[in-house]
Amino acid sequence: MDRALRQAVESALGEAPVAATPLSGGCVAEVLAVTLASGEKVVVKRDPTGESGLAAEGRSLRLLGEQGLPVPAALHAGATLLVLQWVDGPD
Repeated sequence: MDRALRQAVESALGEAPVAATPLSGGCVAEVLAVTLASGEKVVVKRDPTGESGLAAEGRSLRLLGEQGLPVPAALHAGATLLVLQWVDGPD
């Protein structure tokens, strides 16, 4: 995990990340499974250019969640970093 990612996640969540594993499927941003010092796992989407709409994606997820739809919680949504609740899927 690079220093910039470590600093961005810690700044966004107030907790240090201890591991990061790339996930497949990200077409507009780098997508990672990140484990925090507490053991909690989150999904991090990172776009250093700030052009992929991560903040808008976070707002959209919050709005959908407020309507009762089953979406991951947006724990942080900014132009260059989106942190989402980890949701287990089928193996």
